[in-house]
Amino acid sequence: SGRANIALVWLLLSASSLDVAGMELGSGTCGASRSAECARPAARDSVLLSTRVTLQAGRAYAAHRDAGGDPEGESLNHNKNLIREFVAGPFAAESAPPSLLEGLSTIRFTPEVRDFAKQTLETLESTFSSIMQASQNDTRMRDAIYAGFGDLTSKFNQDKASATSKTEDADAARKLHMDCRKQESVLFDKHNESAYQLGISLAAEKDALKSAQQKHDAVTLRFQELVDSGLGVLSLEGHSQHLRLVREYQGVIETHNTALQMYYARLWESGNHTKIYNEKKTACDKSQAGFEDSVCEAAESTQTSCDSYTTAYNTRLQDYRVVTDNIAVRATDRKAEWNHLKRVACVLEKLAVLTIDGDLAANSSLSQDIRECYATDFADEDLAIPEKLAPAPQVCLPMPAWPCTEAFAQEEYAKLPTGTTAVPCESVCSAMPTPSPTPSPTPVPTPAPITTPAPAPTPTKGEVRNLGGAEVTSGLAFYPEVWWEGDASGYQPGWYPICGHYFWDNHAGAAIACQKLKGGTGCTGGTLQRHRSTYDIDAVHVGTCDDAQDTELYSCTAGANSWNNFDLYGGQCNAGHGVSIKIQCNAGCTAPADV
Repeated sequence: SGRANIALVWLLLSASSLDVAGMELGSGTCGASRSAECARPAARDSVLLSTRVTLQAGRAYAAHRDAGGDPEGESLNHNKNLIREFVAGPFAAESAPPSLLEGLSTIRFTPEVRDFAKQTLETLESTFSSIMQASQNDTRMRDAIYAGFGDLTSKFNQDKASATSKTEDADAARKLHMDCRKQESVLFDKHNESAYQLGISLAAEKDALKSAQQKHDAVTLRFQELVDSGLGVLSLEGHSQHLRLVREYQGVIETHNTALQMYYARLWESGNHTKIYNEKKTACDKSQAGFEDSVCEAAESTQTSCDSYTTAYNTRLQDYRVVTDNIAVRATDRKAEWNHLKRVACVLEKLAVLTIDGDLAANSSLSQDIRECYATDFADEDLAIPEKLAPAPQVCLPMPAWPCTEAFAQEEYAKLPTGTTAVPCESVCSAMPTPSPTPSPTPVPTPAPITTPAPAPTPTKGEVRNLGGAEVTSGLAFYPEVWWEGDASGYQPGWYPICGHYFWDNHAGAAIACQKLKGGTGCTGGTLQRHRSTYDIDAVHVGTCDDAQDTELYSCTAGANSWNNFDLYGGQCNAGHGVSIKIQCNAGCTAPADV
């Protein structure tokens, strides 16, 4: 019948909709059942769009059936098993199902059937447009999300530019601080030199005063002798001697006055240099604080820009991967749907032009055309959505060392100019990572009793070691300390630094110091280096040594030697004066740590 023929046609469209086929053609049990009789192999590439076409075709047939009844129902039941076999067939069959061709070869192709085929073809055209539009929409959605990476990069570049600007500010502050420390070093040398010259002028004044005192005593003694012998018996020669003594006394008085004026001039000069040096040091300490604050701002800006971008990028990347994975699945489904519906459309086009019943016989040319419809691959390249990988993440700016950390101090202050030191860091960076707390120590079992070792032997007078008892390494200069045992009031026996004044006039003292290294091996000589930095304690005034006759630091004889006088020349070797020295012993000379 005509309606049975229409049923066969729309079932051609229902290969992906088993439930609809069962609901419209059967007794109604398949619409609510998943029994073995109704089941068909599930296909991953079943497509919703083709299902909508099937529904439209199914409703058209149902409306026609309800309006005119179904007097041909028995004919429909006759084809029921054929219909179910076709519906249960594979979705993506590469050849026309034989049962379909067999069934279609017996039906009548009335104008009603042809009209239905044409109407269905018109419906499919809009479906193809929808499939293509869906593919384009997915591509645009992917590209829109991809463009978001560019927005992130643009914002990141702005943040990096801001961080770079602050880093440049920190570099400028670093230069200002270093230039200030260089000026401070120059003033430090002038300060120490003026203190040194002050000590020399004081010594000269004291020597002149001593000479004046001696001449005064000689004149007084001579005058007393004249008085005792009677002035009337003074010979011409005696008178001349007396006058000569008086003139010599007047000369040393003038010499003392000159030395005293020089001392006062040096005292003013030293005080002025000290004042200028202290002012510069205060300014450099302030410059250091400003530099550390600028580094803190640069580090915070650098870290914030990197953290913000990394978080946003990772979130965008995760979203992009989810979207592209879903798009890939939908693209595969659309290709399968497109190919299936194009085959259906191909068959419908053949049916729409039929005029003679039985033209679909197995051996007819039309039957062969339908087979070719199923064998043709109707893939469309426009449905392909090529893979578009997410862009690689941008590179963050290098992080500077945070102020007030050991790494920062080593990097910035380890090579400050001679005589300058960095003040303790006080900058507080809010974004600075909090160091991990130090884990509680693991309890250590109580050790077995051990024998107390014998105490180390007391150093001998004039023995030398590296500063703080550190090891002496061959080829490396060190700050020497000497074991002092004397009778200066207020000073206890112990390790004291060596004062550079007069000691640094030659290398003789350095050679003796190397020979007197505690535990030293291979030590025969050495050279001296002036450093002029300050000590925290008073230094021993060894003075100048004679390489020809001196063998001990405490008994050097070449000038200004005062082993027991820490206050010589106005205390120029006391703590805070720039009198430090370094000694480098001969190659191969070593000494162990003195702990």
